[in-house]
Amino acid sequence: ESKGLQEMQGEFLRKLKPLVSSHRQWQHFSNYISLEVEMQRRTLEQATDIMAVHRAQGAISVLHKIMKLRDHVNDSK
Repeated sequence: ESKGLQEMQGEFLRKLKPLVSSHRQWQHFSNYISLEVEMQRRTLEQATDIMAVHRAQGAISVLHKIMKLRDHVNDSK
């Protein structure tokens, strides 16, 4: 089963090549993700309950992973 997931991941990464290969498109995408990170940081600063803190932390973590997508795609076969 994990081999099937690895194959799917490889297929998705190949399909993302055009996005990460275009400097202009990647720059616009990165700017958008950076804006989203900043919005989540503000949410985190203003959170009044632990659930909101955890949601914002999780969102920031995922957004940081997305920012590393270009490297991940370019490192894949």
